[in-house]
Amino acid sequence: FRTSKQAWLGNSLSPLIATLDLRVSDLTRVPASHNEQVQLLRYGEGQYYHAHMDWTELELYDNQRDLWISSHFGFQDRLATVFWYLN
Repeated sequence: FRTSKQAWLGNSLSPLIATLDLRVSDLTRVPASHNEQVQLLRYGEGQYYHAHMDWTELELYDNQRDLWISSHFGFQDRLATVFWYLN
C-alpha cells in the first residue's frame, strides 16, 4: 500500500525507457517482452510505502472462478521487482 503519485511509462514513450528496459532484461535474464511497463512513483512529504505482496493470493478469493482465470492461476504474478532511484 502506498500514497504516492504514479504514472505508467511504456517502451514506446522514449528511447531512454526502452534502453533501461533492455538493461533490466539483461540484469534479470528475463526477456523484455515479459516486463511490465515502468511505474514511475513520486512521494511527497508525508506520503509512504507499506510492505505489500506483488502477487495474487488466490486462496483469498475462494469460489471466484473469474478472478482465478483472469490471473491465469498465478502465472501473471510478478517474478521480480527492480527499483531505479532518481534524485
